[in-house]
Amino acid sequence: MPWVAVGLAVGSTLIQNNASRAARNAQERASEQSDATQRYQYDTARADNAPLLGARNASLARLQSLLGIDGQGGGIDPNKVMQDPGYQFGMSQGQNAISNQMAARGMRNSGAAAMAAGRYANDYATTKYDQALNRQLNPLQSLAGLGQSGVNQITASGQNMANNISNSQSALGNAQAANALAQGNQWAGLANQLGGWYSNQYGNRSATDGTAPGGSFGVMAGNGN
Repeated sequence: MPWVAVGLAVGSTLIQNNASRAARNAQERASEQSDATQRYQYDTARADNAPLLGARNASLARLQSLLGIDGQGGGIDPNKVMQDPGYQFGMSQGQNAISNQMAARGMRNSGAAAMAAGRYANDYATTKYDQALNRQLNPLQSLAGLGQSGVNQITASGQNMANNISNSQSALGNAQAANALAQGNQWAGLANQLGGWYSNQYGNRSATDGTAPGGSFGVMAGNGN
């Protein structure tokens, strides 16, 4: 192999290595851009759903307070329920109806009348308390459920981002490994090519002029001929 051919072989290998390096760099940049896009999409989804997340958290806190499970002795104050004008009107109407019924039976001031009035007051108070509680619980539960949909969107977006970035990093790692192996093979191929040329070049010469170690020239020189 002439020296020009050797130079061309080395130059070809260098060009291949540069091309492999350029391809690896391009894939690294593409992977970085892909990861940045995924993060942007996640950040956008989180920002868009942040109001729903805040509404859910506020609703849950209020629900805990109304149900008395916030550790602070929350709940609806029964006194406030009884102070409602509608409550007072309903209680008065009910008591009057019972009183009239007992009067019609000649039992206005009897023990039975007192028990009936007490039972009605208790049932009425319980019913109105439950209604007052439900009037506040129902909107909060609806808002919490709506907020949960925002949480689900954020969670799904985050999981999608994690999966895509993981796949991108795995693909990039495989590409880098393949690139390193390809470059190693290119240099090994060049070394084998040059080694084969060297062996053929000097192996053939040793058989004719003895210039290679162990050739006829070396033997003749050792004999003084």
